[in-house]
Amino acid sequence: MEKDEQKIIDTLFLESFDRARQIVLEEDPEVEKSNKIGSAKITEYGLNKVVVQTESDVPSLLFLSDVWYPGWKAKVDGKESKIYRADYTFRAVVVPEGKHKVEFIYSPDSFKYGVLLAIAGAIGIFSMLYFGRLKNYGRN
Repeated sequence: MEKDEQKIIDTLFLESFDRARQIVLEEDPEVEKSNKIGSAKITEYGLNKVVVQTESDVPSLLFLSDVWYPGWKAKVDGKESKIYRADYTFRAVVVPEGKHKVEFIYSPDSFKYGVLLAIAGAIGIFSMLYFGRLKNYGRN
């Protein structure tokens, strides 16, 4: 676990760092380290959604080498789960032991706010046009 971005980058470029078996996280996911390896299979991969089926004998971290970005949300078996920033640029999520379905869904709040503002603006423009016509209707 490392919070300093430069130290994360330095760690990733160390010759002794095994990228195939280690990841650097900015916060502690509270999962015990284990030498056991589970399995993961991507069953759906799209621009806004990635679905992965996992199986493990112990609680584990699922590492996805797709870009970490605040708009991504994760669900494990339908329940929202925290996404950890891994190796400075990627994503990881805690997966309990057993078989699980993990969904990564891109749903940024900024897009939702943008849509709401656009709708409010359109309503405002139509209201001004409509009420402006009513106001001028009696003058002809």
